[in-house]
This record gives sequence, structure tokens and C-alpha cells, in this order.
Amino acid sequence: LETVATDIKLYVTAPLRAERSQWVRFGAALGAVAFAYQYDDDVREDFDTVTQPPGVSPDTEDNRDAMPAALALGGTWLAAVALDDDDGRREAGAMLEAAALSSAAAYTLKEIAGRERPFETADRNSFGNDGDSFPSMHTTAAFAIGTVLAESGNDRQRWLRRVLGYGLAAHTA
Repeated sequence: LETVATDIKLYVTAPLRAERSQWVRFGAALGAVAFAYQYDDDVREDFDTVTQPPGVSPDTEDNRDAMPAALALGGTWLAAVALDDDDGRREAGAMLEAAALSSAAAYTLKEIAGRERPFETADRNSFGNDGDSFPSMHTTAAFAIGTVLAESGNDRQRWLRRVLGYGLAAHTA
């Protein structure tokens, strides 16, 4: 429990320890988002987004999309228990912790942004309206779990772990 508390503290205060190159990449990412935002209406039109009447929600298949990451976490834990592998248990714990911390950050961003989902409004500027479309919780958790899978273990199988970890995250997205 003490380790988790320390990890939470380090997670929350990480921006205070960021290096210049990390801030440059952050700025570039913000710039890319701002650039992509200019094409939001075009994307909505291309995908023929249809708004739904209030109270009607289309089946977004979020549970199906989140399944690969959940299976990676569960499979890692089950294999570690079956093989009595302490490293595997630590990896599964790191996956769970990464998913929890990133999901907490995503939830906070959702509350701040308040962007409505595309089926709720045709207005791309619909921020601050109690929406919950941004960022995607299941994609955020999938990237957290996938990154732990990709970057854990030994270097001999790194390429395979990266294909699986980042592949399941990209599939979820």
C-alpha cells in the first residue's frame, strides 16, 4: 500500500520533473490535436454522424473494445499464479496500477472537458455540457496495460511484447 501511495504521488507530480524535451513533445502533441480539431466537422460529415434523440444511446460496443486489454491483464495474472512467477505477478500489478492511474486522469479530463459524444450533438464545439466523450476511458486503460506489457519482461522477446502490447492498445482505439 505504501508503494501505491508513493506511485500516486510520483504520477501526480511528474510534470514538475519533466525535462525540456518532454515539454517540447507535449507542446507538439497539443499542436497536433489543435490541427486535427480543425478537421473535426469534415470527419463527422465523412462518417455521417447521426444525432440521437435525448435519452437514446447507440451501442458503442465499449465492453467488446476493452476486452483485449482486460484479457491481457487477466491472462498475465493467471499465468503468473499458475507458474508461481513473482515477476509476472508484479507485471500484472503494474498493469492494474497503470490502468487505474490513467483511468483516474482520463476521468478528470472528461469532467473538465465535458465534451458531448458525436451522437448527442452535431456541434464540434460542444465542450462543458456535461458530456463524457473525451478522452476514451477504455482506450486510455488499454494503452496503459499495453505499455506495461510492451516494456516489461526481458529484452529477448521485446519485439513480440511490443507488437502485442501496442497492438492491443491500437486495436482498442
